[in-house]
Amino acid sequence: MKFEENNTEYNLSKLDEETYENKIYAIDCNIDRSVMIFGGIKNILWIKHSQTEDITAFEKYSDSVIFCKFVDKNTFLVAILNGEIYKYTLNQDKIEDKSFYNLNNDISFVEISSSDTEILIGTITGAIHVLSIDLLAEHVYLGHKDEIVSIQKYDDKLYSLSDSYFIIFNASTYKSLMHKQINQGYSMSVLGNRSICLCDASGIQIFRDNTTLFNIRDTGRTESIALSDNLTIVGTDQNIFFIFYNTTFSYFTVNVGVNKLSIISDYLIASST
Repeated sequence: MKFEENNTEYNLSKLDEETYENKIYAIDCNIDRSVMIFGGIKNILWIKHSQTEDITAFEKYSDSVIFCKFVDKNTFLVAILNGEIYKYTLNQDKIEDKSFYNLNNDISFVEISSSDTEILIGTITGAIHVLSIDLLAEHVYLGHKDEIVSIQKYDDKLYSLSDSYFIIFNASTYKSLMHKQINQGYSMSVLGNRSICLCDASGIQIFRDNTTLFNIRDTGRTESIALSDNLTIVGTDQNIFFIFYNTTFSYFTVNVGVNKLSIISDYLIASST
């Protein structure tokens, strides 16, 4: 299980020294950037208001804060390492509504779906939980036997990666559509044509319908994948791979290790190791 320290793009200079000594795993702002929330191994969610610049402890939990995300201007989600999920709605800086759900299982992965309507959660035991944003509905997908690394959902298909397997589920029937054994899964991404970029200890491979379209062997540990049009960018602890697709695949390499990639407008943002 790996949760990266995240303090980029935000000014945390007003935090006290004790807070600095504790890693921040999750951070987000609402749409107008008037409120920022963040948390980590100190088991506290902190809140900062842009008007006052004040930073206060919003709530203390029983385990590390590993995920926080605004779903609208005043509503946000918080996930705790031990499986607790919270949804808060604020009204003039006070809690107007609070919902809670407990998975009773340690979390290894959590993200909002591409439709912004569901929470995709992977656990250390291999179970996958898909919660509605309001925390009122849950779907559970079984088939993995070890820690979930990544989950994505598109077109009624749930794509999932664990340490040992890549599995595609029919999201409605829970049936496994593809079950592929891999060698220590690192990361994966569903590409625009619904082919899959999958990275494990063997290297980088792009495939569709069990047919391998492209692969690079022995690339190092993949830390992040970013997508832009016909370009797939894979960042490892050794190199950045720029993989192009027109009628055939080609690539070039930049010899620098990274732990995070993101594309903002026309710029690639890389956080170096």
